[in-house]
Amino acid sequence: MKVLGIVFSPRKNGNTEIIVREALEGAREAGAEAELITTRDYKINPCDGCGSCHKTGECRINDDMQIMYKKLLEADGIIFGTPVYFWQMCAQAKIFIDRTYALTFPNLKLSNKVAAAIAVAGRTGAVETLNFFNRYFISNHMICAESVEGLAYEKGSIVNDERGMKAARELGKQIVLMIKGGNRFPEEHNIPLYRIAQERYGASRYPKPSKQ
Repeated sequence: MKVLGIVFSPRKNGNTEIIVREALEGAREAGAEAELITTRDYKINPCDGCGSCHKTGECRINDDMQIMYKKLLEADGIIFGTPVYFWQMCAQAKIFIDRTYALTFPNLKLSNKVAAAIAVAGRTGAVETLNFFNRYFISNHMICAESVEGLAYEKGSIVNDERGMKAARELGKQIVLMIKGGNRFPEEHNIPLYRIAQERYGASRYPKPSKQ
């Protein structure tokens, strides 16, 4: 059982990295193997909208995102950590998320993985950022754990946010419990809207979940 923590912050040992590490400690305490990745250590280019993944099921861009795809697929649980810049996730996070579009063809390869987000903000924007990630998780048929909002103004000051740090550690434990629980996203035929679409039009609007 493996929990992957992905830090999108460009700052080394910044607040986002500190709080994601705390969440991974909680996962370890609950018995999982945990790994931290900081995207600043990898070269990940933005999606260019070529659409080749629609046909091949793979992204044609040969960069370090190919490494990320493998790590995402190997993980049972995933924690996405981002700082909030101008009331939203940082640019590095959006580039990464856009590139995971390749994992939706021919099926939703991230389906049934337990996922959560941690957003670190000085004042506003964390709620909007977490709402985006929750929609992203649901659209990929992932199992949503509780998200965490961290409060920090200066580098390293996240350690003073006792409530946020405690919530992060508990999040790590919660993710492991949810993995052990074996929850699964409902299959298409169990969702009324999908069933109606299939009956009327012969196909669903969305790719089918992965069978893994």
